[in-house]
Amino acid sequence: MSQGYPEQPKSSGGMSTVMIVVIVLVVLFLLCAGICGGMGYFGSVAVREVGRQATQVLELLAPTSLAQTQIQASDEVVAKFGDPLVFGPPTREGDATGELNLANAHFSFSVSGPNASGTAHVKAGQVDGVWKVNEITLKCSDGTDLIVPVSDVLAPPELDFNIDDPAEEMPK
Repeated sequence: MSQGYPEQPKSSGGMSTVMIVVIVLVVLFLLCAGICGGMGYFGSVAVREVGRQATQVLELLAPTSLAQTQIQASDEVVAKFGDPLVFGPPTREGDATGELNLANAHFSFSVSGPNASGTAHVKAGQVDGVWKVNEITLKCSDGTDLIVPVSDVLAPPELDFNIDDPAEEMPK
């Protein structure tokens, strides 16, 4: 006589369905977290770069406007480039450390007219907190350089503001 033990089901030796679902969900979660984290990181880098460029344009607003006015007043530039002159945005030069020097600025911007184009390289400085252009060299696309005469004109007060002082309001 044999005793009647119930038969045990045979194991397939593989993972159960629940375990497979859990592993798939964990992998999907990690994948989504990695994508979201990467997007957040690269998004913050992009926002910082845009902010840096906007700050640079604001810092150079007064000396750029002053330099552009002096370029437009130059008969030699108007004779070579034609009228009207179109200016591009300023780009800071010679600032490899990334440190902002608010007392002096070396920057450039594109200049184009109906007859020619080139790049203006400007050196400016602040005198008692007011911008003054010291030197403008216009490098023309034909390879020639024009030295633009600079006057003792200072930046107009409505363009002369300090972006580092939050108490000082920007012009309206």
